[in-house]
Amino acid sequence: MLDRADEALSVRRQCALRRLPRSGVYRAAKTANDNDAALTRRIDERLTAWPFIGSRRMTATLRAEGSPLKRKRVQRLMRASWGPRAGERSGLRRARQRRRVAAPHGSRRTDPAT
Repeated sequence: MLDRADEALSVRRQCALRRLPRSGVYRAAKTANDNDAALTRRIDERLTAWPFIGSRRMTATLRAEGSPLKRKRVQRLMRASWGPRAGERSGLRRARQRRRVAAPHGSRRTDPAT
């Protein structure tokens, strides 16, 4: 990708030309965890069958099968598996709508002058 030994162009200039942040050049890439791929596949199977299941119940289900997991790791893998919007993956949506906690009450009117 970048040639650090190049004396004609500095690393800073090479990053600027490629529009890359320099912080990503110096940091070593993390190695992929093989357990994550298998666990993501198991989470994906369960989420396809039960799209309404949350991270707490998913963690309990996986622990019952013998996987010593923590909820935060399951949450991270669920987010990575299902994308940026909760419950949405390749055209799939949540089984039920989320509660609208901050929605105003229907009978309560707001004064437009304020």
